[in-house]
Amino acid sequence: MLIRARITFIYYAVAGASVGDLIWILNSMKLPILEIYILIALALSILAFRYDLEEIPIYLLSFILPLLLVQLLLSSWYLRGIEDALEFRFLSSYLLTTSVLSSLFILVSSLLFSLLLKILSEFIRISH
Repeated sequence: MLIRARITFIYYAVAGASVGDLIWILNSMKLPILEIYILIALALSILAFRYDLEEIPIYLLSFILPLLLVQLLLSSWYLRGIEDALEFRFLSSYLLTTSVLSSLFILVSSLLFSLLLKILSEFIRISH
């Protein structure tokens, strides 16, 4: 059981890093970023739905931390091409803020969606 939990933890970490890269790609295609975040949060909550409420935050954090790390790495890679100091300061603070806020938004949304799914499944179970 412990090995399965570790594999799941690693799976969520790799998925988080991949989604962090996917966000940059979709953002460069000028797709609506809020819709992307909501879809990611919904997909993540559906995946985490099968776990107990105590386990969900652990798996969500294992997803969010690599996602945030990839976003920060891509931000620093993007900023290497900026030579103007004022533009660099503005863009670096903007990218840091949006990376952290988007990760928090996905985390909180996923927790709320997971909780709603748990409540709905309990109502359905009780009604039958």
